[in-house]
Amino acid sequence: MEQAEQAMLERVINHEMQERFGAGAVQRAVLLQHGDDPAIEPGQLLVRVFVEASDEPGLTAWQSAHQGGIDAIRRELSLRLPAARLLEFTIDAPGDQPGAPRTSVPDDGSLAAEQLSGREIVTKALELLRANYVFPEQAGQAATAIEARLEAGEYDDLDEVTLTERLTRDLQEITGDRHLRVVLGGGPGPPREGPRPEPEKPPDREKMRRIGRMDNFGIRRVERLDGNIGYIDLRRMAMAANAGPAITAAMELVAGTHALIIDMRHNGGGAPDGVVFWCYTLQALGRATVVGETTGGGAHPTRGFPISAAVHIGIPFARSVNPVTGTNWQGTGVVPDVAVPEAQARDVAYARALEQVLALDDVPPPIRDEAREALAALTG
Repeated sequence: MEQAEQAMLERVINHEMQERFGAGAVQRAVLLQHGDDPAIEPGQLLVRVFVEASDEPGLTAWQSAHQGGIDAIRRELSLRLPAARLLEFTIDAPGDQPGAPRTSVPDDGSLAAEQLSGREIVTKALELLRANYVFPEQAGQAATAIEARLEAGEYDDLDEVTLTERLTRDLQEITGDRHLRVVLGGGPGPPREGPRPEPEKPPDREKMRRIGRMDNFGIRRVERLDGNIGYIDLRRMAMAANAGPAITAAMELVAGTHALIIDMRHNGGGAPDGVVFWCYTLQALGRATVVGETTGGGAHPTRGFPISAAVHIGIPFARSVNPVTGTNWQGTGVVPDVAVPEAQARDVAYARALEQVLALDDVPPPIRDEAREALAALTG
């Protein structure tokens, strides 16, 4: 599981914990996978929940007081994230001490019959791909190729983590589209039998905002650097309808700077309207200099479609076309104006911004001195 997917699932789990147990009862939850803990086998996930600091009798008392919530969370995980076969509650002690008391609530397998099989998941994914992919002909070709692998047994007897990773890899290899992904976490999903579901309700915007606030809508850091340079560390492009006030506040904090650095080295993309809100196409308009490495090349807006309660597929359903270039960065990525390794990009961008400040005529002496000293520190 990739880091971005793991972080997204962790945010949702933390939101569900707060909803289920209320403020203060649970401090935080982390999602761990194979390699993070010796108890986790390949294909398994572990949700470790930290409660208020106490001794072992305190943990036992906490469990007794919240048994209903624990049972409900276990059921939700079994349905919506069955790979999380391990659920653990422990004390939120400094340093995550190995000897801290822990209570394990493993999946007993009683809800396995309510999940789709691997074959059903692949079949439903291909049905959604054919119906929604922005390039119908390519969707048909990819689906036919995957169906041949399905009949050959390549997706049989795989756990959810392995199945979603392999199907994603195969679809991306065939289409060259890195935004085409099958990932854990879905929603209610289609019924296995019986009448068709009612039309989907409009998204719960307030709930989405509450989840988005957990990582500040991707805005990791807003800072004024020496030399009056603005700096924003932006980790994802959140929906403008949800993140608009946060984005506006961040931009207000750097509105008085002489230059602005938006650091997107750890940004995995996001909502198209969020991209527009941040003006990610400033390079094409000649209003920004891109420093770093060529990006991954995913330009098409993507929508998630539930396959089951545990899995959904992200499908590009439209094309982004820049009015200046007449095209986009799909497949090719955004090519930087100044090509440097990722690790050096921030310092190089900062140095260039400082040089621009020093070239201005109307910079007050204190800021000019800051810029000169900062540039000397970077280049010396």
